[in-house]
Amino acid sequence: MPRGATWIASSFSTAAATTSTPLKTFEELFLCAFGLQLGRVGEPPELYRKLTQVKDPAAVLKRLEPESPGAFVNVGEMYDRDALVNERRLVPLVAQEPEELFEQ
Repeated sequence: MPRGATWIASSFSTAAATTSTPLKTFEELFLCAFGLQLGRVGEPPELYRKLTQVKDPAAVLKRLEPESPGAFVNVGEMYDRDALVNERRLVPLVAQEPEELFEQ
């Protein structure tokens, strides 16, 4: 689970407070990261929708950086950081869809 996951709620204004549990939040982030790695864009996790409403999204992203480099779920690398911090909009960073390895 990302470092500081339970700290997230205190970063949101009352209007933007999250109702998600840390485990549910991590599950949403993992599935989103997995989808983006497969070239699939879905609905952004609640965490990202709330990040567009916080006072300082850059501080929250910094706080959520993974403890180990190369972690599969890196909150700061799933959506365009500049668009989120400066424009408060979500632009997913989608990998190329993987090539089919087997003949059909």
